[in-house]
Amino acid sequence: MSDSSPRVRTPVLTISLQPTGALNIGIVSPARRLTQGLTAMWVLGWVLVETSLVLELTRYRWSWPALLLAALWTLMGPAAAISLAWASRGKPEALTLDGPVIRLRRGTRRWSKTHAFDVSTVRSLRILPPVSPLTAEWTAIRGFWDRGAGRVAFDVGGRTYACGTDLHDHQAAEMLSAVQARVPTVTIEPTDVEPDTVRARRRQPGWIAYAMSTVLIGGLAWIPTEGASANAPPEILPGMG
Repeated sequence: MSDSSPRVRTPVLTISLQPTGALNIGIVSPARRLTQGLTAMWVLGWVLVETSLVLELTRYRWSWPALLLAALWTLMGPAAAISLAWASRGKPEALTLDGPVIRLRRGTRRWSKTHAFDVSTVRSLRILPPVSPLTAEWTAIRGFWDRGAGRVAFDVGGRTYACGTDLHDHQAAEMLSAVQARVPTVTIEPTDVEPDTVRARRRQPGWIAYAMSTVLIGGLAWIPTEGASANAPPEILPGMG
């Protein structure tokens, strides 16, 4: 008899002690087909649009606003593709406590983003409330190059860093317990409360997250219409032909 119960998307949380004595906490979530399809569409669309921009750049003299938009697309497009590819592989993350240093890494090998802090600067380790799966996926992709997103968070210098977007409550609690056992001096908050030194921009994303959002949203709106307007010239300076 087949089991008709719905499948539960459970992330894999691993807590291990490395040969060097460092504590490593790894997080890998189940990959989503929607994200994988979006990643493939984005990479293909970025290549097609970029090729079109290069060809048009050789035929027309562009205005400065058009050049700035093209530069943003050219520079941030690959960064967005890396974020999407990371999410399509299950958003692998690692939190490592090695002596006086704590490292938060997103991604693997050369395509990764790593934050390193002195343990003494870490404040308000806590569990954030869960959000919808689509919201969690979006904030994780947007925050790949920024300060991250997820259920487990801590503050450094008045800024919030987070990881583990898909962690269940018991997994997040297990992660906090492992960190506290290793670093008893880290303050653990029961909920997402404000620390003693409140900063107005504590939970707000950095500029890289806003730039990533602009490119992703603009690209998703632009790519489907690029084919229909492929023969239309870009914005041209007045009087230039």
